[in-house]
Amino acid sequence: MNNKLVIGSANFGLDYGYTNINGKLNPKIITELLDFAWNNDVNFIDTAALYGDSEDVIGSYLEKNKDKKFRIITKFSTNEFIDDQVKNSFDNLKQSECYGGLVHNFDNFLENQSFYNNLLNLKDRGQFKKIGFSIYFPKQIDYLFEKKISFDIVQIPYNLFDKRFNSYLPQLKEKGVEIHVRSVFLQGLFFKKDLPPFFDSVKGKILEIQELAMNSNIEVSTLCLNDAFLHPYIDKIVIGLDNVENLIQNLNSVNYIKQVKLLQKKLSKFEVVNEDILLPYKWIK
Repeated sequence: MNNKLVIGSANFGLDYGYTNINGKLNPKIITELLDFAWNNDVNFIDTAALYGDSEDVIGSYLEKNKDKKFRIITKFSTNEFIDDQVKNSFDNLKQSECYGGLVHNFDNFLENQSFYNNLLNLKDRGQFKKIGFSIYFPKQIDYLFEKKISFDIVQIPYNLFDKRFNSYLPQLKEKGVEIHVRSVFLQGLFFKKDLPPFFDSVKGKILEIQELAMNSNIEVSTLCLNDAFLHPYIDKIVIGLDNVENLIQNLNSVNYIKQVKLLQKKLSKFEVVNEDILLPYKWIK
């Protein structure tokens, strides 16, 4: 199961995450994290041009650790000339090619679809093994299907609350699309005890999740992660980490997969449809 995990690197370059009290990670912790990840068969890193200096930090690490051939997925967000963006990202990452290149902002794609066509050309030239889209809304998948747009990877939110894309996953898999999910911990919302009034509508569900984990003698993170591990169509799970201990805990989650499987009926009742809750950029803190 370790090879399903992808190291999310937003907090390598930004003060990122609702429950993040440590801010941007320092380089020493990042080095420890990536060393431990590589030694435990976690060899994917997800980053983006907009994640502060995340690409630079990763590139610095890779330059010093040339034996560690991490597979990098990065994302592009503007309609500037794609070749310039890719060159800049590759320069930062100290790479001549990457595993994946994704459109970060779907609206950019809608405004100028030649942006994606240029990404296709870069894949044909061998600079990316796979290309695709970071998606927020099911209607964006509908658009790609309707327009018969070819893509290799889709990254979508998925967690105990957010099951909006479940009905799309079989069709995506039929098309050979690699399915990556993010936000399995919903930026740590599932771990919170004290929540502002904005979250009143889901406070009860969060408490139930925490009680279910406690009564089952497992961590909340274990429930969240195994819910994704157990999905037959999910290929990769992007996780944010604050330290090596987080990664160890997540790697150990697989030891409880049979236990969580027995809880799946209970876990299915936590689904939420309110996108104000499901999408952290809409949160009022």
